[in-house]
Amino acid sequence: MKQSNKLNLFWFTLLFLVCTNTAQAFTFFEVNAPANSAPFAENESILTWGEGNTLGEGATISYSIATDYSSCFLGYEACSSLSSFIPSGYENAIDTAFDRWASVANLSFNKVDDLSGDIVLAGEYIWGSEIAHALTARSFTESEGETFSQISWSEIHFSEAVFWSVDGSFGYDFLTVATHEIGHALGLGHSEVQGALMYTDYQGQNTLQADDIAGIQKLYGAVSAVPEPSTYLQFLLGMMVLFGLTRRAKQQAHIGG
Repeated sequence: MKQSNKLNLFWFTLLFLVCTNTAQAFTFFEVNAPANSAPFAENESILTWGEGNTLGEGATISYSIATDYSSCFLGYEACSSLSSFIPSGYENAIDTAFDRWASVANLSFNKVDDLSGDIVLAGEYIWGSEIAHALTARSFTESEGETFSQISWSEIHFSEAVFWSVDGSFGYDFLTVATHEIGHALGLGHSEVQGALMYTDYQGQNTLQADDIAGIQKLYGAVSAVPEPSTYLQFLLGMMVLFGLTRRAKQQAHIGG
């Protein structure tokens, strides 16, 4: 997420940006494989989590919060624990940010403490106008002679160079930015709708808007609803209740006689 529309250049040599109509992601290949050796993927234009990367299919994703320098991707010396520069309460804000996405799409998130999460959140001193960014890796699988790609790992970095707030009192609202960057980690690009949470620029405290919800539901489907009982099941339950009431009435009549 940026403070302005100024274009930022990233120097991550193992990562490059994939832009499409509906999604964008940073991508990297194995260190020992040249970038042009990646297999062609049938579905590489849109990336989601889950083997086979089926558009509209839900996913279960874990996440971790980095606690030290060694926790970060490629061992960034500049990477740090969020507790070193963000006020207390940030962990609850992170949980809430994931819950926001899970409340509108077919997504399930599990928090793990051993830093083995699919998504890792950490701090970094980011130069320029960016206040946070998401790095996303993809992997490849083959099925019935076809190669498919999917998101396999992601890391979200928050800038140590700005002031953060978890209660909206000053600086940048951590919950808003965390929700935005998690959207990128899930496969969403920037929205062209001003006012949307996934809009390019920071606009103050915000929550998911209609365009954000439409985008995430296109990738993973709508949140799974609790199925309504069938007509047969409703009839069966009704008969059981009626039987119980009738039996109780007979017992009371016998006692009274």
